[in-house]
Amino acid sequence: MKRTIFIIVLFLLFLMGFFYYSKPTVIIHNKTSDDVFVFFGTSERGIEPDYEQIKQSRRALKIPHGKSIEVSISVADYFLRNGQVNIGWRVGGIAMPAIKRVGYSTFNIMPGTKYCTLGINIYNDKDEAFYQDNSLCIKSLEVDTSADN
Repeated sequence: MKRTIFIIVLFLLFLMGFFYYSKPTVIIHNKTSDDVFVFFGTSERGIEPDYEQIKQSRRALKIPHGKSIEVSISVADYFLRNGQVNIGWRVGGIAMPAIKRVGYSTFNIMPGTKYCTLGINIYNDKDEAFYQDNSLCIKSLEVDTSADN
């Protein structure tokens, strides 16, 4: 009995670790001379987000000048049908007088392991999204070409 419980617990720990380390991620680099405030959320393509998704995307993550942050999808996002990752940013501040520039990118959550990690460089005058070397993942991210990026 103890051995069975031990094996089940070990399997669950392995499964949790696998999902944690195999999530697609987006690394956002602040290469501006100001702070960047990032808004991150997930949704289903073509479906209005619910209240919790809107609430999640309203929380700003602050990236100081020269720093980077890493955001990834949750385990629940693995099971979204036609899932999307929406990332928006404001350079300089959150409120209108301090904002110098805004931008956004949309990524589709796709089955497969083509691109597990994406990077976004935010400069003073432009942004660039690029794919980084793969690691192990179940789902991958692709730049949404149908969005007006």
